[in-house]
Amino acid sequence: MLDFKPLLPEDSSWLRPVLNRTPDICCECSPACMVMWGNASIAQCGDFFVPMVTYDGRSIYLRPLGGADFAPILPEIIADSRARGISFQMYGITPPVRDYLERNGNFIFTTERDYFDYVYPVEALANLSGHKYQAKRNHINRFEEEHPDWTLEPITRENIHECEKMTTEWYYEHYELGIDPAFYDGERRALSLAFDHYDAFGLDGLLIRTEGRVVAWSMGAPMTETVYDVNFEKAFSSIQGAYPLINREFSRMVQQKYPGIRYLDREDDMGEEGLRKAKLSYHPEVILEKYTALLPEDAR
Repeated sequence: MLDFKPLLPEDSSWLRPVLNRTPDICCECSPACMVMWGNASIAQCGDFFVPMVTYDGRSIYLRPLGGADFAPILPEIIADSRARGISFQMYGITPPVRDYLERNGNFIFTTERDYFDYVYPVEALANLSGHKYQAKRNHINRFEEEHPDWTLEPITRENIHECEKMTTEWYYEHYELGIDPAFYDGERRALSLAFDHYDAFGLDGLLIRTEGRVVAWSMGAPMTETVYDVNFEKAFSSIQGAYPLINREFSRMVQQKYPGIRYLDREDDMGEEGLRKAKLSYHPEVILEKYTALLPEDAR
């Protein structure tokens, strides 16, 4: 069997160069997502690193990290699944990787629209230029008119507890709107890890404050040299313009801090209608399809 070891927040630093060598990845392959959402472990297999994550009690492999041509190690991963007595399932398969697997094996693919990534040019969200973003600019102008004292701060160890407090209030606000609290169970666990291990994950964060109170914040980290993963974004929906403002300002921060970043991966919408509408309203350049690869005998 492969020698899997728990993936820890501090492993983010050595994994990022591995991701830079890995083409066609999605947000599930980012170190923060693997740990926060998938309770991940990882094993070296040849020149590759194979993550294993746990979703809904199921152990699932992610596509191998460290290069494009991982077909030679597929038999070892399949053998590992048989030795563990689990079905072979490999998630994080983007369309080019699906094409590659179809040329190198006999796989069945499943997909679910709720978990497609929304990918945007960082320049578009930092500038909000043109007619299609007029409504976003109007909302921001309204916020600035109503809150002329607003300030922007990086998230640090000194103020991160204020983001936690604001997030608790945000959940209560959404529960009162009738959203089932269980919908956010996974996110709350992931957020707790992000707050507790903010520095170890190498996260960037930005918050907006008005009248001394945090009303919006965003958090993420580079995934590769050209793609940035925006992990979380929270703002009070009752405050007009808070969401588009933190979105714009965080995009500008990424653009300034990481000049090589071209795209923001703002992850999926989890099938939540309001979130899907909001993400579509920013006009993604790509809605990235993601597949799970299975062997025919494991798909029965």
